[in-house]
Amino acid sequence: AHAHAHAHAHARGARRARARVETVDEGLARALRAESRAARARALQARDALEAAGWAWRKRARDARLARCGRAPGVRERSSVRRWRRGGRTGVYDGDGNVGER
Repeated sequence: AHAHAHAHAHARGARRARARVETVDEGLARALRAESRAARARALQARDALEAAGWAWRKRARDARLARCGRAPGVRERSSVRRWRRGGRTGVYDGDGNVGER
């Protein structure tokens, strides 16, 4: 369920970014219509800045996640976090003290 929510969050973020770029593009179109070179340059600059900011934010988030697990890239979470997500102890115990994976 959480992964699904996360996917939704990502979609929402993408949508927000897209909307922001579109608004800037509108400004760009208006600048083109006005044929004012300064305004056009400003609009282009704004769009580039926004895109760069979006990428930097994403990269920072990823680095933070990797730092949190204190592991190599590609391992998303500390194993303890993974265990916690699975719901506590990994094993189930029968009466004889044997551990079976749940």
